[in-house]
Amino acid sequence: MKLDALETRFGRAWLLIVCGSLVSFAPIAFDMMLPAFPEMAETLGVSVGEVQLTLSAALLGMGLGQALYGPISDRFGRRVPLIVGLSIFIAASIACAFAPSFEVLVALRFVQSLGGSAGMVLGRAIVRDRYSGVHLAKAMSSLTTVFALAPVLAPVFGAAVLAVATWQWMFIAMAAFGAYALIAVLTLPETLDESRRNNHGLVAAAKAYVTIAKSPAYRIAGVITGLTTLCLFAFIAMSPAVFMETYGVSNVGFAIIFGVNALFLVVGAQINIRLLKRFSVHALIRGSLLVLFMCGAVMTVAAIFHWSMFVIIVALAIATSSVGANMGNATSEVLKHFPNNAASASALIGVLQMSLGAAISTILGSLIFSPPLEMALAILAGAGLALLLATRLGRIDTMPRTSA
Repeated sequence: MKLDALETRFGRAWLLIVCGSLVSFAPIAFDMMLPAFPEMAETLGVSVGEVQLTLSAALLGMGLGQALYGPISDRFGRRVPLIVGLSIFIAASIACAFAPSFEVLVALRFVQSLGGSAGMVLGRAIVRDRYSGVHLAKAMSSLTTVFALAPVLAPVFGAAVLAVATWQWMFIAMAAFGAYALIAVLTLPETLDESRRNNHGLVAAAKAYVTIAKSPAYRIAGVITGLTTLCLFAFIAMSPAVFMETYGVSNVGFAIIFGVNALFLVVGAQINIRLLKRFSVHALIRGSLLVLFMCGAVMTVAAIFHWSMFVIIVALAIATSSVGANMGNATSEVLKHFPNNAASASALIGVLQMSLGAAISTILGSLIFSPPLEMALAILAGAGLALLLATRLGRIDTMPRTSA
């Protein structure tokens, strides 16, 4: 496929499908394995708590990998780092299925996520290469749909695999997904032309990260993106305890509630695409965060006064639609300011998202409140802080475009 082919309707659709697949590597690597933890513990002769070390190793690999692939891709282009990263992911996934010990599995999970992190960074960077302005916000909303759905649906798919096979086959399924992504990437042309590449070494790349992190675009819109992700992770981390333990919902009922929220994530992103025709990106960011904050407040009151579970379900559905609407807008607000360092800026967003997601999961696990109140307070706090930052969005448009 030539670069001009991406200008056709089919070419644009295929580009978004491929990039949507790439940004889903983190939830595929993390959340798909969650239903298998008890079986893995029994097979490997360790506790369920120790099995969580495989998740910690994956988080570490995904965070470190994003920081590495950003500057590498801004210097050498998108295709080669993607091919290398996806090849590492495929090989490590197969090796995980045949890991002879728990310690080897932990190490391989780190390597696997190190490779998969290329998709997280470069999926967004490729979209930034091809779009700008409102079109960039619309494209990012499409990617947001996949990014938001994947952590919700990955455990369901993992449970389906576990119903017919052992946990090792989950890694074979991951390798198959990686192979599909690799073949799809090979159909795309290079989207970063040589005139926009830099010649940064390690020191210059580190300075570029500092420049991006200090910019108003990252400190405002980037942190808004991270805080919005925090709200999503609060739902993912706490929903089993909220609905199954607190309210006694069955496995089938829990799956239905998860599916409804997945649907509303898609609905929010799609509504946002249409609203971009009438409203500015800044106005939509503030509006969606206000709705998210109000939902957090309703859930907090409902948890304190023990209102019906259905109040929380309705508020949560509206909240997840707000997350779906906001993430693409906030991400586009960061990336549009770094046309020559889009991958580095994308990587820094990803590192922040992973860090806040891991932090909120750890913090919520150590609190003494009821699960519904913990989830509600996390969403309320994340949305409130993001809303405060959104009042300063006007600063972003006063800064010049930069190559970091």
